[in-house]
Amino acid sequence: RMEAILKMMEDTFSTSGNSDMRPNTISYVTAIDSFVRQKHENAAERAQATVDRMIKLYRLNQGHVKPTKIVLNTLIHAWSKSDKPNSAEKAEQIFKWMETQHRNGDELLRRDEITICAVLNAWANQAKTGGATRAQKIWELTKSVSLEKRGFPLTINMPNIVINAIAKSGDLQAAQKAEAVLLSVESDFEEGRQ
Repeated sequence: RMEAILKMMEDTFSTSGNSDMRPNTISYVTAIDSFVRQKHENAAERAQATVDRMIKLYRLNQGHVKPTKIVLNTLIHAWSKSDKPNSAEKAEQIFKWMETQHRNGDELLRRDEITICAVLNAWANQAKTGGATRAQKIWELTKSVSLEKRGFPLTINMPNIVINAIAKSGDLQAAQKAEAVLLSVESDFEEGRQ
């Protein structure tokens, strides 16, 4: 029903231009989040279709709301909760698309800690099939970017997700790898790196 209401709002605004019927960022985030909370079987796919529609409508240049980091972070979160085999890849594709758009001048799509954590969680949920390794690589890449270029300080949330992914990986060297991440975080803290 919620999806039908959102589509009705989109159609009404497209045909009439009535700004009172224009869905806004909150409308889209609520829709995407509701798919995940209701645990629909195809929640991530439905969330993706909603965002794809949002992007398509915005590109028509009729006054539809522009997708923002909040919308895309919520979509990445939806993929991170999916149990589909390619969900982490989908989450990372959105992340990379956001980076490309930001490099092209779209400040509304500049990644933040929530973006990175959502992608790390997507990979952590596939820890046993290479996800832990991929999460660790994303974390290392994030750390290597300067604070100015990255746009946000590092917090303990990201390495905690990576350590959790390593712990769930089933890797025989998991304890040593998790400890190495922890020691690296401690060293960065002591050296004042962020």
